[in-house]
Amino acid sequence: MKSPSEALVYGLLASHLQIDAEWIVNADRFVELGLGPLDLVLVVLRIEDLCGGEGGFPLAELAHATTVGDFVALVDRWMEGDTMTQQVRAAGSRRGSAA
Repeated sequence: MKSPSEALVYGLLASHLQIDAEWIVNADRFVELGLGPLDLVLVVLRIEDLCGGEGGFPLAELAHATTVGDFVALVDRWMEGDTMTQQVRAAGSRRGSAA
């Protein structure tokens, strides 16, 4: 069973490549799929649009990713961090309104 991030990445990569998402696996290397840096940035922009993230995606870390699995892990960390940021902001807002 795929994680939400994995399903999102697979779906967006498949759409970008115009292939079936079932053909993509974590071990696939970007080079093997024909994905260059610009392709990955375009997919990241779509992820940011869909997830409505407050913080920008760490594009510098994307430069170190070479496989779909690396990309999925990066999206997982970004989404977890974004969720944590929103929770901290919400907690601060509650404390600020109580004061």
